[in-house]
Amino acid sequence: MLTSLRLINWRSHKDSLFEFRKGTNLLIGIMGSGKSSVLHAICFALFGTFPSIDRRRMKLEDLLRLNEDKSTVRLEFEWENSKYVIERKLEKKKSLATSAEIFKDGRLIETGSTNVTAYVESILKIDYDLFTRAIYSEQNNIDYFLNLDPRKRKEEIDVLLGLDKFEIARSNIVTVINRVKYDRSTLEKRYSQESVTEIEKKFSENSKKLEELAEKRKLAQAELNGMEGNLLNLQKAFLSLKEKSEADEQLSRNQLRAEARIESIKKEISGKDVDLASHELSKKQLADAKSKRESLSGEILRLDSQFSGLQKSTAALEARIASLLSAIKQKEQLEKELEVLADGKSLEVLSEDLALIEKQVLSVSSEVRHLEAAMLETADLMKKLKPEMGQCPLCNAPLTAHSSEKLKHEKEQFLADSRKRILELKSVVADRTVAQKKISENIKRISIIKNRLDGIASDTKDLPSLESSFKQGSSELNALKAVRLDKQESLKALQKQIELLAVEISTEDSVIKKKIEYAELEKQLAVIVASRKGLLFSKDDYETSRKNLENSRLQNERVRHSFDMVTRDLSSSRELQDMLQKQMDDMKHVGCEIRYFAKLEEELAIYRNTLLEIQTTLRSSLTDAINAAMNEIWGIFYPYRNYPSIKLEVTEKDYQFKVFDGNEWRLIESMASGGERACAALTLRVALAMVLTPNLGWLILDEPTHNLDQEAVLLLSETLQLKVPEVVNQIFVITHEEALMGSDFASSYRLNRDKENAGSTIIESV
Repeated sequence: MLTSLRLINWRSHKDSLFEFRKGTNLLIGIMGSGKSSVLHAICFALFGTFPSIDRRRMKLEDLLRLNEDKSTVRLEFEWENSKYVIERKLEKKKSLATSAEIFKDGRLIETGSTNVTAYVESILKIDYDLFTRAIYSEQNNIDYFLNLDPRKRKEEIDVLLGLDKFEIARSNIVTVINRVKYDRSTLEKRYSQESVTEIEKKFSENSKKLEELAEKRKLAQAELNGMEGNLLNLQKAFLSLKEKSEADEQLSRNQLRAEARIESIKKEISGKDVDLASHELSKKQLADAKSKRESLSGEILRLDSQFSGLQKSTAALEARIASLLSAIKQKEQLEKELEVLADGKSLEVLSEDLALIEKQVLSVSSEVRHLEAAMLETADLMKKLKPEMGQCPLCNAPLTAHSSEKLKHEKEQFLADSRKRILELKSVVADRTVAQKKISENIKRISIIKNRLDGIASDTKDLPSLESSFKQGSSELNALKAVRLDKQESLKALQKQIELLAVEISTEDSVIKKKIEYAELEKQLAVIVASRKGLLFSKDDYETSRKNLENSRLQNERVRHSFDMVTRDLSSSRELQDMLQKQMDDMKHVGCEIRYFAKLEEELAIYRNTLLEIQTTLRSSLTDAINAAMNEIWGIFYPYRNYPSIKLEVTEKDYQFKVFDGNEWRLIESMASGGERACAALTLRVALAMVLTPNLGWLILDEPTHNLDQEAVLLLSETLQLKVPEVVNQIFVITHEEALMGSDFASSYRLNRDKENAGSTIIESV
């Protein structure tokens, strides 16, 4: 028995908790209030899916409440004295992820969507397919079978009973049989006994040819092996002579090069002789000159450093003196500017003049503000002054029309005089402000000039000392310049001497080296001549060996060519033999395939007929069981005597619903009222649940009042409240039909929702 269901962010449910009881549990609400979502959740909790998802009318993403990333369905139920809790979650990350857990008596049993579904199916002994066919009646589907076209009804009821799978299987078997027939006929076109005989004949002939070619190749191989041994000996002899020939050629080239170099050196040193003592003396003179050059270069570098430092200090003194002379000229200009700015007055006097002007500006500005305030007050009074007023609004004195006019004239005159005075005062303020600004700027400039004059007087005290230092530095600089110039001239003369000695020594060194090389070359030439004699090389022997080797190679190539031709013929014959063998194997395989397909076709025909027989037998058994169940509960749901019996009758093209009126069986579609049809439809649903899921005792009905009149709705309400619970342990009904409400339902919930503003479902226990 299902005991509770909690939905968090599931479709329109933010957080809804339903508690269920044994008997009929009713959910009522307007369209779109979230009723069907409850039944979807029960199916989803048990099996991880529901029909709308399977038929792609909805996607898993649609199950999340608007703008939410997580959703939870928690279902609690009791089964065989144990309490179970299933919790499935949806979470939107990069993609939508699902998770599931099932607990038994508070202990975690399985995790993962597939594992939880498998565990539920194992304990309830029912799978999702059977649950949706036998227990879960989809929306507006209770009298669905009564309104169908006969052919369509047979298809649908076969699906409900699971018999459609036999029809599908038989259809598939027919397709397979036709395919097998086609494949067999195709193979029979390829198969021919004459072809098999012809291939076997060719195979025998080619086998004899292979034996002949193998013998030929064996003889050619033996001849080739003998010739290759002789060729190898000739190659060794030739290679030995070739090595001597190459060595003799190399020695000959070396002899020619040595003789040519000896002759060249002899011409170069002819008439040239070197005094070794004089040569060594020249080397010593060169070394001494280089040492002197290094010492002199060091002295010049030191002089350059002294000269550079003295030059920098002298230049700095010269720049400082020029700067002081420029400051002296600037002093005269500043003194003249100071005289003009002061105009014969001291800074103290100018400061007193500035203070006096500032005081005058403040006084005049105060008078302006006083006059402006008085004008505002007078203007405000004139606004209040009316000819009909009996007293002055300012002093409360009696006021006549004449005195009022007089007072108004006086005040206007006061305003005019005040404006004129203000203009005069503002002009005075402007003039005084200009004078104030000028005196203030002069005071600042005088202070700056005095500070500058004090600085110039302080700086020019050192001018005589700086001029004296500059003269002394210039004198020292000229003396250093003269010494450095003398040293540089000495260095140039010494460098010229070094260059002459270096040329002389280099020339003598070249002559000495060539004489040494001449002696070495003569020794090398003697060794080369001796080596050539020791080779014992004969060009005639070399040519004879080369010709013998070439003739042997040509003969070997002819035999090799013959051997290769026999090898190719042998390979071609073997390929032909393999091809013929494959053709024979293929033909044998085709024959086996033909026999296999013939036998398979026969077995498939037997299987097709067996399926039909099983389908017919199973349909009859299920119909008998359903009719027995319907008649067991028909008297409970339909307590009247008009139709004491009901049955589901199978014809060749249809399932017919019939009731017995006491004399004959009549089709219920043409004879029964709306209420009777509802009872019949409900009887069928309950019977299906009893037959197909006898151990479960659940029934789920979504909008069962579809197409029912008011009388039928009332009859259905009474049946669901009082009679169905007698044969079904727990029923779940959702409807929008208020007339279905009653006080005897096990539990009733009303669902409401503000659909226009995408509100959440609100549940109320009624």
